[in-house]
Amino acid sequence: MGEAPPPPPNPDPGRPVQFRVLARWESAKPVRLAGGPELPELSGQFYVIRLRGLPLMPPPKTKPEEEASNPNEGMLQAIRQGSRLERKDKPGIPCAHLFTGSGAAATEVLLFFSRGENPIQVSDKLVTLESRFAPFYLSIKFPLKDMMYKGELAL
Repeated sequence: MGEAPPPPPNPDPGRPVQFRVLARWESAKPVRLAGGPELPELSGQFYVIRLRGLPLMPPPKTKPEEEASNPNEGMLQAIRQGSRLERKDKPGIPCAHLFTGSGAAATEVLLFFSRGENPIQVSDKLVTLESRFAPFYLSIKFPLKDMMYKGELAL
């Protein structure tokens, strides 16, 4: 729960850029019961996943009276548009909203996926977060048998 953020990517130009991402299902009942972060009120309608360790730039330092521009705006838009929850033989669930942190958490994102008409069920067995943005591809598997709490799927 209180894991340190993954290290920044290695900038060595001789190797492909690799980065470790920590993904946590923030809307999961055990996370909420353990005192997980406050989520917007609309989160009951959505599955919420937090990503830490994405290759995002920290915001520039500015004076209090100045408005800081977000150097990640294009990348964040690409993450939102290129992210979906995939299940076998069912349509993907596209990212509906993306929120970023502020201050020290400015390089973290919350992805919101609609629970909608076809919610995730235990019979799906596996849900994969697929995200394509810029030259990057991110794929994180969530085995649903590991997402059970007191005999129920707790997403």
